[in-house]
Amino acid sequence: MASPQKEHGYTAIANAIMEALAKTRIPGEPRQVLDHILRRTYGWNKKEAAITHREFMLATGLKRQNVSRALKRLSDINMIGTKVDAFGRRFYCFIKDFDTWREGIKTDAASKVIQTGIKTDASGESELMPPMPSEANNVKGLQHPKAIFKATINQSLYRERLLKRLKTLFPDAKIPGHVTNKQIDYFLFRVEGGLDYQRVQDPVRYIKSLIIDEEFPPLFVRDEKAEEEKRQRLAKLRKEREDREAFRQENHEEMQREIKAFVSKIASKGMD
Repeated sequence: MASPQKEHGYTAIANAIMEALAKTRIPGEPRQVLDHILRRTYGWNKKEAAITHREFMLATGLKRQNVSRALKRLSDINMIGTKVDAFGRRFYCFIKDFDTWREGIKTDAASKVIQTGIKTDASGESELMPPMPSEANNVKGLQHPKAIFKATINQSLYRERLLKRLKTLFPDAKIPGHVTNKQIDYFLFRVEGGLDYQRVQDPVRYIKSLIIDEEFPPLFVRDEKAEEEKRQRLAKLRKEREDREAFRQENHEEMQREIKAFVSKIASKGMD
């Protein structure tokens, strides 16, 4: 029988938010996804958290397409905000201003509210609604100065990391600003996949000529994966070494026991 205790962790949510949620019609799957966002943000005393689709799937038991549909619904009704950082990680936050929430979108009139920001009541009179930020509450759409500054810093660090890696291949190359981070990253991705970069005479022209026709993980993801694989290899080697040492120690102890038994046997025969 489950016996959850507050001492084992809890999510601190204001009573006003819980009361607002109780009065808001949210379909089942979006509510499951929203609960996980609350758990990953408020549950860790954070305003936003990087959450992958796989994590949503494991936490809710939903399929990928259902998670995507639920996230879109929550964004449409202005209950969550999203942003993508320079490394391609998607962050989610809960919008606690419940006065800007919309009920589940089921009618044309409701869709018109989202698009125009005008709500019509039963009497036919209309009232202005808070406008929806562009790009589904994306930070770029909001154009918040702090968010723009943070994104700019991330992009700068990302480029610095890319250029440092590129310098190991072409020490004398000067990469102009019009060569984008994605183009450089894609070139490095191709090199990691076996591209013979030593045959490239003009790296800038070659990188600019590449056609990015596939999805690929950014450099930091690939580096993290490489580091994780390295840690796993080291852990495997450490385990093998420990097993060999344990086996050697066991054999040594067994040999010592046999020697003692043999000596005891010889001694007992001498006494006889």
